[in-house]
Amino acid sequence: MVQINKTKLYIFLVPLITIILIMISYGDKKEETKKVILISAASSLTVVLEEIINKFNFFHPDITVRVSYGGSGYLAAQIENGAPIDILISADERDTDRLIIKNIAKRESIIILCRNILVLAGFKENQQHYSTNELKKILKISTKIGIGNPDYVAAGLYAKNLLIKERLFAKYSQKFIQGNSVRQVVGWLESRDIDLAFIYKTDVLLNKNITIHKEYSKIGEQEIAYPALLTIKGESNPDAELFFTFLNSENSKNILTNYGFMTEGLNGTANKS
Repeated sequence: MVQINKTKLYIFLVPLITIILIMISYGDKKEETKKVILISAASSLTVVLEEIINKFNFFHPDITVRVSYGGSGYLAAQIENGAPIDILISADERDTDRLIIKNIAKRESIIILCRNILVLAGFKENQQHYSTNELKKILKISTKIGIGNPDYVAAGLYAKNLLIKERLFAKYSQKFIQGNSVRQVVGWLESRDIDLAFIYKTDVLLNKNITIHKEYSKIGEQEIAYPALLTIKGESNPDAELFFTFLNSENSKNILTNYGFMTEGLNGTANKS
């Protein structure tokens, strides 16, 4: 696959350095440090989570919430390597499972926050060009297709699994341009650096010049779900527990719904045996 990025090491370190700087910046403020929550969240939640935090701060103005956004896999790896995060909100269960296996979080702490829809999107002015409804034909007439790095980006993993299922991944892999987050891929589409992109329906709703060609609410039997968990560290932070409860409240769900995320039919816990 083609990649438009720096080295993996650089991409991995940037969000981690951000977290470290946050800790240093607030480390000297004893009172504020006691009221800080550190969250890692999938980049597709950037806009909606900021509104949820604003609503939370309306009720709890004395608590500071700091968020590092990125590809779910990168965020999970940073936590594995010692990043002092209280809450992880991932865009797939693969990365929350990693933390449970490493005893960084408990399985019973997981909730399914919301669901999304994977889409193949492009520019509105090119809609007639992709009038065919067949995925294979759409990929064939395209030159550059944005996709998150499947090893670290949930949207990329969903897209890869879809394309493997349709027996199209190997055939068109040379057209795929990998991003380190779904937000990066959306940025490429907005700036016309690519023809199409596998992103989320919620990303399209935020961009008036982008349209959907194909959409998938499930990849096989797998729903596109956002599990959230409280880490072991977070369990010792009463403010993190308070925010985690707020995430699963009607206030939070209403905001998620307003941005196109689906919250109906969730049982509040991960679908695990």
